Parts: sequence; C-alpha cells; structure tokens
Amino acid sequence: MRICLASEFGEGAWLAWLMAHEGHDVSCAVKNERYSAALGGLIEVMPGAEVYVASKYDLIVFDATGNGKAADDAATEAPTIGDSVLADKLEEDRVFALDFMQRCGLSVPTWEGFDNPADGIRYIKKRNTRMVFKPTGPQDDKSTTYVSRSAEDMLRYFDVLFRSAKVKEFILQDFVEGV
Repeated sequence: MRICLASEFGEGAWLAWLMAHEGHDVSCAVKNERYSAALGGLIEVMPGAEVYVASKYDLIVFDATGNGKAADDAATEAPTIGDSVLADKLEEDRVFALDFMQRCGLSVPTWEGFDNPADGIRYIKKRNTRMVFKPTGPQDDKSTTYVSRSAEDMLRYFDVLFRSAKVKEFILQDFVEGV
C-alpha cells in the first residue's frame, strides 16, 4: 500500500516508520522544513515546499489537527484519516466539542464556559471542587490547560495566569480521575 503521512512537525514519524517496516511504501510530507531533516534516513521525506499529490496514494494519514481543509481536500482523491475541518473545530472550540459530545449521548464532566476571569473565580468558589482549566476559542496556546489539585489551587493558578496570559475564553470542568 502506498501511504503518505501528512505532518506539520513529524509527530507521526514513528507510525510511518512502523508502516514502512510492515512492508508499505511510506513517505512523509513535513510542512515545517525545520523538522523534516530529523526523519531523514528513516523514511522518504518531502520537505514542506514540495507538494504531494493525494491521488498517488492509497491512504493519507494526518498525524495532528490543524490541517483540516487540506485533509478534506485530500479525501476527495484518496482515503484519508486523522484530520478534517470538523476535527479542527472539535479541537479548537472546546465548548462546541463538549456540546457535540453531549448531543452524541456521551457523558461529560460538569463544565461551564467563561469569557471573564471574575465569573470563573465566582464559579470556582461556588463549586469548591477540583477542576480543570481549558482555554478555548481562536487562541493557539493550549499550554495554559491546567489540572488543579483543589479549588484553592485553581484560584492560585488564576491569580498567576491572568497576570501574564492572553486567554480570552475558557472552560472550567470538574476533574475526573483516569482517562
């Protein structure tokens, strides 16, 4: 099978290497050329400037979200897994994703969306439970996601976070043990 791993940074290189060792003809299109050199010698690498032709592959695997439009376009020419415009929306807009999961019948922890830190602080004090902070919306920085150890811990996190970060929208979600 002729497979292309479409990647921003090469995160799925291990999968491409494994598929190649299972006998598939695998190449990797790495969008960020800075990272394409790291895969050299393991699999065929097409640096970001080189355009791959979707119709030449039996399968295209996107190893991360963020390229949903390209994945949807590629899916018109070859079977494609791993990303889509919907997957990007589910990843970037956590409120949409939680609503979507609930409409699909999935059970999700109690959560609330906010665009004002003061409202979030009131919610934390009212609930007085261990929570998870998740940024949502158009910002790219998901590194502010935080799993607190207690309500007091989350309040301390808010004190530090909103002095330095540019988080505009976020959700607070009850902590759930396990995956």
